Amino acid sequence: MQDSVAQEYYIPDPNLTQQGIAQAKAIRNQSVSLVLSSPMNRTIQTAQLAYPAARVIVSPLLREACSDNPCDRMRRRCEIKIDHPNVEMTEWPGKTCRLLGTYLSLLYSSEQ
Repeated sequence: MQDSVAQEYYIPDPNLTQQGIAQAKAIRNQSVSLVLSSPMNRTIQTAQLAYPAARVIVSPLLREACSDNPCDRMRRRCEIKIDHPNVEMTEWPGKTCRLLGTYLSLLYSSEQ
């Protein structure tokens, strides 16, 4: 899928664009039962649109490598849960993780 943030580069954790929504719907598959997703809005939305029957589990450990760009800033767990009440969320570690030399900034709150 085309990068959904190209035009919304400066919006923190943007939604999918209309093109991204159309692309996710185009690959819709009812037979998938489980999707693991990063906590970024665009990945959760893609999972829910492409696999509407699936159980979606969100984990910050699945987050894309981050940058300093606003579009890559992760929201707090409580904010994600408000926008996506039907997803399950794993526990969120209390520190920044290093994975294969890439720093994943886990920006979250103790609010759960």
